[in-house]
Amino acid sequence: MTFTSASRSGSAATFAGAAAFYAATAVPMSYVFYLLPAQLREAGHPAEMISALSLVYLPYALRLFWAPAVDGYAARSPKAAMAQRYKTVILVALAVAIAVVLAFRFVDPVSHLTGIMVLSAALFVALATGTTGLDGYAITSLDTRGRQKASIWQTVGFTLGGVGLGLIAVVSSAWSWPTLTLVIAGVAVLAALPVLMLPTAPAPEASEPVGSVNVLQPSNSLLKAPAARRLLLLSLLSKLGLGMVAGYLPILQVDQGVPAAAAGFFGAFGSNVLGLVIAFGSGALLLKLGGLRTIGWMNLTGALIFTFAALFHQVLAGPAFAVGVSLAFLSLGYAYVAPFKALSLGVSDGRLAASRAAAFASIDLTLAIVAASLSGTLIAIIGLDGFFWISMALCLAAAGVAFAPSPGTTDPVSSTNAPTEGLAAK
Repeated sequence: MTFTSASRSGSAATFAGAAAFYAATAVPMSYVFYLLPAQLREAGHPAEMISALSLVYLPYALRLFWAPAVDGYAARSPKAAMAQRYKTVILVALAVAIAVVLAFRFVDPVSHLTGIMVLSAALFVALATGTTGLDGYAITSLDTRGRQKASIWQTVGFTLGGVGLGLIAVVSSAWSWPTLTLVIAGVAVLAALPVLMLPTAPAPEASEPVGSVNVLQPSNSLLKAPAARRLLLLSLLSKLGLGMVAGYLPILQVDQGVPAAAAGFFGAFGSNVLGLVIAFGSGALLLKLGGLRTIGWMNLTGALIFTFAALFHQVLAGPAFAVGVSLAFLSLGYAYVAPFKALSLGVSDGRLAASRAAAFASIDLTLAIVAASLSGTLIAIIGLDGFFWISMALCLAAAGVAFAPSPGTTDPVSSTNAPTEGLAAK
């Protein structure tokens, strides 16, 4: 197959495969994130313990440490064959993940929380490795515009997987735990099938973009590149602003009268339906305005919602308020994914591309995990009012970083018609 300009911008098979991987990933991950915390709260577990469940996402945050091995495996082949090797990593990672999901049936999630956390960590090691492979595949196989589109379709795939888990939550209340895990594994397998169609055409010639970061060379480290410093600061403020509340939302719903099954449905189905719409909306903004301004507008929206919640949560307390707030914040989380992914891919290139992208993603997710895991404890100390106001201020600070001008520089993931945004290094 000849690698044409059109194929560098992506084909239907490329985007379908990228979306399918994220859909398959979202099914088990959404269970751990949405339904399991509500089940544990309903079973009487304290908020501090449930918030700590967010720590099972650490393998996603730590994948930068084994991402060079993924790059090394791909780099041992001629450049024309690197996409095929990245695809192999993706497929093996999915196979291992499905096997781990099937192993969940032997551990009771309510009485053996430690076992569930161990299996969840193993699951996320596999999925994080596959994600690293997909990042390398996208950077190796696609041009800048193609990477933008792939980021959007990945978000769409993840929302569709979450919708699938939400539907499972609706009908699963009478199911046994082994039946539930078998269904989750089966749905993940079906969702992953289009990954097999990922094309493995030769890669276009890649050039190091301005502001590119090599995680293995201290002279060009993450903290030395102006592009990376700005992106990491934006991640820090965004994750503290919007990430903390994510760990408390299932608890908030149950505390305000929402049954666990309904909380799982609203979290996984409702937020993902909205997230699907928002994925296309934020994707359109990404292609028109670039990643920085898209994230800036997202944080301004979050600040407005936090202000409303702080002012009226006592008056409006109840299931409707809890579900509405949860859907709003979870939807904003989806709006963040595509532009941040596109920004991180935009400053990653070369034969260590997956490692560079993994470094950004790992730092971003580490911040999210730490924030989510501390939410229950922080609210216990300062109360829900203080929590909402602090989150609002952090969102405003993130918007300030995103909109801050930097004359003479450009955002490498902006549309060619978009204003410059100052992401790339001079």
